[in-house]
Amino acid sequence: MKIRIIIFFMAWVSISCETKVDTQSIATVIEKDDLNKFQQFVSKINLDTCVFSMDENALHYAIRMGSRKIASRLIDEEFMLNATDSLKFTPLLLSAMLNYKDITDKLLEKDISIDNIEEYNDLAALHYAVYNNDLSLAKKLIARNANVNIKCNSRIASTPLHFAIESENGLMAKLLLDNNASDTIQDGNDHTAIDLASETSNPDILKLFYKKMGVDKKKELFFNITRGSGDLAFITKMLSEGWMSKEIMNDALVFVSDTAVSKVLLESGASIRKFHSEYKYGAIHYAAIRGDTTMIGFLLKNGANINQLAKEGTVSALMYASQLGNEVNSLDDKLDELGLSVNSFFYDYLGVSAEKTRQNSLASVQYLVDKGANIHFKNDNNEDALFYANSSSNHDVSEYLNELRVN
Repeated sequence: MKIRIIIFFMAWVSISCETKVDTQSIATVIEKDDLNKFQQFVSKINLDTCVFSMDENALHYAIRMGSRKIASRLIDEEFMLNATDSLKFTPLLLSAMLNYKDITDKLLEKDISIDNIEEYNDLAALHYAVYNNDLSLAKKLIARNANVNIKCNSRIASTPLHFAIESENGLMAKLLLDNNASDTIQDGNDHTAIDLASETSNPDILKLFYKKMGVDKKKELFFNITRGSGDLAFITKMLSEGWMSKEIMNDALVFVSDTAVSKVLLESGASIRKFHSEYKYGAIHYAAIRGDTTMIGFLLKNGANINQLAKEGTVSALMYASQLGNEVNSLDDKLDELGLSVNSFFYDYLGVSAEKTRQNSLASVQYLVDKGANIHFKNDNNEDALFYANSSSNHDVSEYLNELRVN
């Protein structure tokens, strides 16, 4: 969800007080955060009667202007701490929305209302803490007995937990769940937190709701975690469950980038020479696709076949190592300018990786050759490692392979 921040132009300021004063000078004092002049001013008038635009009091206005010295003094004096403006913003809500941590912390030292909901974005302070990814503020609000299940007053009707899951903030979601946030409350679209969690591929979020997931979602989580985070304890837990199978382990092993995870999978029965059931290449090939010499070495030590042919006998690990993914990466860069990206499926399907560089490509090719990779293999289309290097403009590898042929 995107929130709106009130943009407040100086020209819009209008102030009324029972005592006659120059309204622009009052605004200027607060805007400049001139505490001395402000104190001189308040000694001559009843500040309680001063009303700014949008029915703000002096504390509201000082917070909105970021005038920390004046705001701090007013908070110390407990000046109208729970008052609301025309949009029902309390000082706490205003500082939370603007993400002024110091002012918010100072307000929370006082006896203030915590669960007010303003009428601009229809949010409570805890919603703003989640939106701004402010874990510290969320903890402080919860310590002050904030309602962790409070819903927006707008049609989206989201709780803070809905916000945390939608923003894929695992730490925030865990904090809320640990403090009795409900995962069964429906938002305005009839979605519970569990519903939203099931739509994400974020491992940190999925782990929080693991016990309530179906098998398909557990499989997806297993693939994501083994491929990325290397959470060995959680991986071991999943490996011990009844839905786990050799095929799932074999498919996961192909994309692992952490040798410790590969070791756990192999010890649990995964086969180092099995191809992925969909992409038809193996772990040794994907390590070469990434240019990962560390993983290549680990796999070879554990029985991988350096000359195993993927894609129905057409592509060797050396050929994959020789290839750059320039065209796909270039497309990804162009899409990034539009706020889009190439789906990881296309990288995997095409056998390329955004991790591949000219440097690690050359290093992995040299490593494979040194370990006995067949540089002379050609498939039925007359393609070899040199062809893969040339076709992807991988000049350093092309030069290296040509030198090997000459010698």
